[in-house]
Amino acid sequence: MLFNFEQMILLNNKKNIKSPSHTKDLLKETRIKQGVSLKEAAECIGVSVKYLERIEEGDYNNLPADVYVRGFLKKYAEFLGLPVQEIVDFYQKEKRIFYNIYNNDNVEKKSFNGGFFGKIYITPKAVSFFAIVAAVIFIVSYFIYEVGFLVSPPNLIMENPVQDAEVFESKINVIGRTDYDSFVKINGQNITVDENGYFNKEINLSDGVNVLEIKAVNRLGKEASIIKRLVYTENKN
Repeated sequence: MLFNFEQMILLNNKKNIKSPSHTKDLLKETRIKQGVSLKEAAECIGVSVKYLERIEEGDYNNLPADVYVRGFLKKYAEFLGLPVQEIVDFYQKEKRIFYNIYNNDNVEKKSFNGGFFGKIYITPKAVSFFAIVAAVIFIVSYFIYEVGFLVSPPNLIMENPVQDAEVFESKINVIGRTDYDSFVKINGQNITVDENGYFNKEINLSDGVNVLEIKAVNRLGKEASIIKRLVYTENKN
């Protein structure tokens, strides 16, 4: 009389045997119920005791290739009077579930030589750890940069005039650049600074020595200043 796997479990329940939740449980409990030792079963079907023991323990990692295990299961199920194909099919399903869980918990570790630190293993936890460390370093570095940026005087670079000089035009374009969030004054007059920190202002010169004080001020009031002296000589020709 043939039984499917579910019927076999129901029969075990009716006989007050704990319903097996795995193939290994059904095989082991059926063998014990029949009063057969592992050694006796192994001798009868020609399979090593250690392999039968591993099958009954669900120790899938230490079993030989799958083709051999299926052969062991067929012989063992037939010996115990269990439905052969259903035992094999259920084992295959169980094994897939087992390896899905196993692979999630035990990802193969990759390693490389870390020199002074020896061999370093790369695992998901290690990657997460280094990612967090990198993020913390970035945030701290950015904070230090911002603090340094604010407590230091702003950059101020002159492109025209570059140096003190004698000029013969009554007007001059004062051109330079500073930090994008600073503002500029020339002799106390506010000058427009564009989004890139550049400024350009036409200044009228008077006859003789003209002192130009170009000052850049950041958000915390830190200042940088440059003084240029231009001698304007009116061309009377």
